[in-house]
Amino acid sequence: MLTPEEIVKGFCSLAPEYTEEIKEVFAHCEETITPLPYAESWVRSLKEKGYRLYILSNYSGDLFERTKEKMPFLPYMDGTLFSYTCHLTKPEPEIYQHLIQKFSLTPDRCVFLDDTKANVEAAEQAGIHGIHFMGYEDGVAQLKKLGVL
Repeated sequence: MLTPEEIVKGFCSLAPEYTEEIKEVFAHCEETITPLPYAESWVRSLKEKGYRLYILSNYSGDLFERTKEKMPFLPYMDGTLFSYTCHLTKPEPEIYQHLIQKFSLTPDRCVFLDDTKANVEAAEQAGIHGIHFMGYEDGVAQLKKLGVL
């Protein structure tokens, strides 16, 4: 696993003319993370309805440490699988299998929401129902269509 410094060095080596800009972006990338206004209340309401909730994310350890206080929904999760902990990333098929095994999930009883279509398609290949998340209202409508809500 690369350190944040090694990652920045790698990007800079690919585009040395943008070294200062690359360093600036990485130094402040946590500022781009803002919780959606409905995130905590929606997660809490799903949890109160008895759903088990998990996070599967291509998140770096460094960024997680710098932004975890911006994730008030974390306490409602039954489990998390961040790519930095398993050294796999979405949409690699292995990360979905790792998620299923780690939490003893039954794929056809799971629903995976993601804003990247390729990630949803990969989850579906693993036997998980997928929703290409386009926003809260659409997500709720898609969950209702599946009979989840």
